[in-house]
Amino acid sequence: MVPQIKGRPIDVGLLLDGEDEYLLQTAASLALQLHSTLELVHSIKPHFSYFGAGDFHFNPCLGYDRVLNEIEELECQDRLADLCKKIPKELRTGFHIVRDFPPEALLSVAKKVHAGLIVCGIRSAEDRKNLLSGMSTAVSLTT
Repeated sequence: MVPQIKGRPIDVGLLLDGEDEYLLQTAASLALQLHSTLELVHSIKPHFSYFGAGDFHFNPCLGYDRVLNEIEELECQDRLADLCKKIPKELRTGFHIVRDFPPEALLSVAKKVHAGLIVCGIRSAEDRKNLLSGMSTAVSLTT
């Protein structure tokens, strides 16, 4: 059974590396055809820097620098705002900056907004390891 995505938000995973424009244009075109909204998602590397016995731990050597983290988030907001200017004005768009790993960030926003589709670009083998793939994505969005 094919999940119903018409009218449901479309999550778009962005790297904000200057090469997201074509992906965004494609997603915007799809959203206009499906009468959907776009939810732009960018993940920022989590504060967690190492794992131990299945639990997350902060690396005490790195510490938590609130100012640096706020600057990083502000830079991402500025980049997302610039990308939003390239989206047709009649298309409703939200954006999310999530401090988590890319797959978890995309899924958490998808669940939050009840997305019908996740769109992300894969440019290299490294990207393939860091993003979602396969039919399990479509199945998980229908539940």
